[in-house]
Amino acid sequence: MIVPDYHFEIVRTDEALRALAPDWRRLYEEASRRNPFLSYAWNEACRAHLCPRAELFVVTVRSGAKLVGLAPLKRERQCGFRVLRFIGDTRSDYQGFLTSPNHAGMDSVIAEALASQHRHWDLAVLRQLADGWTRVHCIPPSYAFGARTIEADAAPYLSMPADWKELLASGPASIRRGQRAARKFEREGGSIVCLRGAHAVEGIEEAAEVEQASWKATRGTRRFASGGPLELLEKALTALGPRGEAEMWVARVDGKPAAFLLNFLTPDQVWYYQGAYDEAYRKLYPGMVLHYRCIERAFQEGRRVYDFLSGAEAYKLNWTTHSRPLHYQALFPNTLKGQAAYLMLLAPRWTLRHSRHARAARRAWTGLRENPLGTLAALKGRLHLPALGLRRGPA
Repeated sequence: MIVPDYHFEIVRTDEALRALAPDWRRLYEEASRRNPFLSYAWNEACRAHLCPRAELFVVTVRSGAKLVGLAPLKRERQCGFRVLRFIGDTRSDYQGFLTSPNHAGMDSVIAEALASQHRHWDLAVLRQLADGWTRVHCIPPSYAFGARTIEADAAPYLSMPADWKELLASGPASIRRGQRAARKFEREGGSIVCLRGAHAVEGIEEAAEVEQASWKATRGTRRFASGGPLELLEKALTALGPRGEAEMWVARVDGKPAAFLLNFLTPDQVWYYQGAYDEAYRKLYPGMVLHYRCIERAFQEGRRVYDFLSGAEAYKLNWTTHSRPLHYQALFPNTLKGQAAYLMLLAPRWTLRHSRHARAARRAWTGLRENPLGTLAALKGRLHLPALGLRRGPA
């Protein structure tokens, strides 16, 4: 028992995980703000194609027979320590615990449940914790466990006013540029299709073709390549698409795919998850066109947030009005082994990551990878360097 009103269990087998599915789905539907990365469909796909060999360590909290809290965790070995991470770690932009809106303080209850099982784990590394979506990173240390938190990244998003004309007039400049680019793209014969419902998964083949011709292929960051990443997305789209929670946008030129966007959908917002464009069509700005048309559709349907998710890349900042911090939280039992696990596996890297200078260096490196000429020009202006003889290419 945790407190008189709650009791918990640890789900460790795939059979028990499948049996949990109906209650997990109901709890997800009850959430005051839905996070697709906490859905059963997403975590089932991640389990099958991202971490099939990891041990499950899913914490469930019930009030009577009703599931009111859940931590979708797995357990892995690292340097001799038993480390807990989210099932969807490395593929989920926002993570956290799934909790009932009718049970305040459930994040802390789940943390105490974890602490009571300290003999079975040494360190919990909980990443991608976003303000407004979870309170896990606000859990204070207790006599049972230590807690450390750092601000690791940012997630830019566009908050739209009630009036579309106001957004066009005073919103980010990329929206106005996108409107002009969309008109030109369609005037020159380009076409756009939005695949929703059960049809969302049908866009995978074209998305893979676009990725192969994009910068993602040269950097080895393709998500629609054959193997685990592709199978994960295919399984997730097959489950989420028919529920109206996923869509695939494709821009075509002369019938050939030029760009794509993969989005998740919740009642109040669009979650932009993946996208790319074929370098051969760069001058037509097909990626910009898709973002504009998607934002336009979201507004028409009553959604007022277009979320670019994690990563403060320059192109995201050009589309957005706000940014929320992303936190990493480490929990560890107040034992010698728990403290050693944190000190050996996380403390050095997190200390460096938390450094203001290190964060600035990471942002500069990201900018150089995405837009080397523009970033060098900006640095030249800040540092008053002599002219570099560079001319900025199209964005």
